[in-house]
Amino acid sequence: MIPDIFRRNSKKSQLTLLLLLTFIILTSCGGNVNNGNEISHIRITNDGESHIGFNAVVNGKSFHTTEDDIIAEINNLPSDYRNEPFHKKLWRYLIKSRYFFAPYTGDTWGHSPVLYLNSIGFGLCDDVTSVYYALASRFGHKTRVWDLYGPDFKSGHVVPEVLIEDRWEMYDPSMEVYYWNENDQVAGVEELYSSPHLITRPINPFPVTHFSASALTSDPPPTPYAYTQRVANVYSSGHHRIEPLYHHQADVPKYDHPFSLPPKAYLEFPAEIDHTLKSALGTDVPSYNLMRLVLPKGWSGSVKLPLVFVTISGSGSISLNEAVYNLDSPEIAKRMIIKKYKPKYIYQVSVNESLSDIEILFLVNKTRFDLDNISSFEIKGADSNMLSVVYN
Repeated sequence: MIPDIFRRNSKKSQLTLLLLLTFIILTSCGGNVNNGNEISHIRITNDGESHIGFNAVVNGKSFHTTEDDIIAEINNLPSDYRNEPFHKKLWRYLIKSRYFFAPYTGDTWGHSPVLYLNSIGFGLCDDVTSVYYALASRFGHKTRVWDLYGPDFKSGHVVPEVLIEDRWEMYDPSMEVYYWNENDQVAGVEELYSSPHLITRPINPFPVTHFSASALTSDPPPTPYAYTQRVANVYSSGHHRIEPLYHHQADVPKYDHPFSLPPKAYLEFPAEIDHTLKSALGTDVPSYNLMRLVLPKGWSGSVKLPLVFVTISGSGSISLNEAVYNLDSPEIAKRMIIKKYKPKYIYQVSVNESLSDIEILFLVNKTRFDLDNISSFEIKGADSNMLSVVYN
């Protein structure tokens, strides 16, 4: 549930939100260990003569290639209580894997669970709701998404429901709540419509910290926004519809590995460069990481990673998906790509001719991985004799 200034209907609306340590690095065979050093970045280089596919586990979290990878990780989460079901673990997982901000893209590819959790990690209520829907459905639940409007149609919310034992239950990963009824059951949207007191007089409320702007200066302490009358008004207005738009998932290709390095190429993170990431509304994104892939001069071929492409620099000829461009300069390339391709998902970058090293930046979900504060790192699925890892 979001106020009118945060609302996204057919297009996304603006909002703002805010949201060393010992380093251990392990190669795939566990040979290199570094304790007690402050790490500024990691570089992984392919010293072999062929492509190498691998995964990187950062701070105990792996990058994903499929929705089934994500589901397996969620299933393996420690339970909050005995026999905690998947749909509740999924709700908890998404709360801790993203933050609330204007979305990166207005296109449906931004709702891909793989891309959202690997790379983006922020968005509005409909973005994380669509991810919840996709993963709950993939797990096997009957799931649907509601579009809710306030009585004046100037505020609204998007929430998912799952069918549990013939009852629809609503789990809101955006506002980090669900609502109990008097029978110790999780309420659905239609029940909240008829019984809005379950919102304003919650049973077993969660210690959420989202507040309305006007409440931040109130005394006594404010009521969390999820439990305010304004939210109850949205649920009780009756201006509701099940919205199939959020059931749609973009056709994102399947990937064999999260990372694929051509010969003599290297991957470096975090990429410490002066680059301002913009949301779909043109606002500066407050929290993100970048990863740099450097392809050597003279190499040609294609790179496909389950990450969001940000920009590319170098000299030569490239193809983004099927469109061909000449890289006259990094700045020209950045302007061209941001203006023409941000609404589209770039699933493949092909180097047709490289007259210099080609540098590609990918977006990384800082909430999940936090490349600025790495406490553990491991390479999986690669021949360590062909990969060299440098950290400092």
